[in-house]
Amino acid sequence: NASLLNISLKSEAMSEYIINKFGFATNPAIIGNKTPIDEDLIFDNVLKKYDSIVNINYDTANNLIRISAETMDAVTSCQIVEACLSKLDEFSKGPNKQKLDFIKNQLDIARKQLELSENELKEFQEKNNILLIQNQTNQALDKLTELEKDKNEVEISLEQIKTLIETNQDLKADISEIKAQFDAEKAKSFAIESKIKNLKQEIASLPKIMLEFDRLKRAVSVKEKIYSVLNEQHEIAKISEAEEGYQYKVVDKPRVARIKSKPFRVKICITAFLISIIFSILLSLLLDFIQCDNPRQ
Repeated sequence: NASLLNISLKSEAMSEYIINKFGFATNPAIIGNKTPIDEDLIFDNVLKKYDSIVNINYDTANNLIRISAETMDAVTSCQIVEACLSKLDEFSKGPNKQKLDFIKNQLDIARKQLELSENELKEFQEKNNILLIQNQTNQALDKLTELEKDKNEVEISLEQIKTLIETNQDLKADISEIKAQFDAEKAKSFAIESKIKNLKQEIASLPKIMLEFDRLKRAVSVKEKIYSVLNEQHEIAKISEAEEGYQYKVVDKPRVARIKSKPFRVKICITAFLISIIFSILLSLLLDFIQCDNPRQ
């Protein structure tokens, strides 16, 4: 994995990204106060400048990669290294990273749509006093359920009495009381059917606003399910992305250098001092030699 990361860091895609991000051909922190000429803007020349600034060292023995950058500004140098790590993170996190981003975007959209639907349902309820209408509807439906139950019981009773009448007719027995009971149950059945009919008309006469209310409730329910599924997929994608991205670990984070790496002012001063001494000695010897060759008359 470290070798692949090293290849990614030294790839043209990485160098082009850093060059464009920091403007290597024109950035004063990189080229100083120099005014760039046309030759400086040629990509190959800018790439050479990049190679001289960004140093990537791969320790094969310990599988460690060291990234450093040297510019005229310590903060810019640190930012270049941070940008390399950020881009490397994109390289290392492939399909799962893209999947996570896609699901996250869809989750945000679903969240907004759910909030809109919930607010629309709430406003509709408050505006049309849905709670009162809904209570009336529920009461009517409960009553209709009871009537349907009573009707079913009466129909079963009528079938039983009808069978009993047919049986007693075969036996030529007195069935006047059974017939009277049958007539009573029949009348009861007609009364129940009449109540059911009136109740259905009452339910049908309820405002059509309930249809719109049911539609809004269904919309909220559907969006809740979509949001729930996406939220679950988002958590799974986060785990997958984390597993995919654990190909490397940043041991030491980039930091702004407090001590300049160059120029080496002490060495320059010492070197200049030594050169001046040597030059003075040579000059002195030269003058002595000239005087010896041209003695005074």
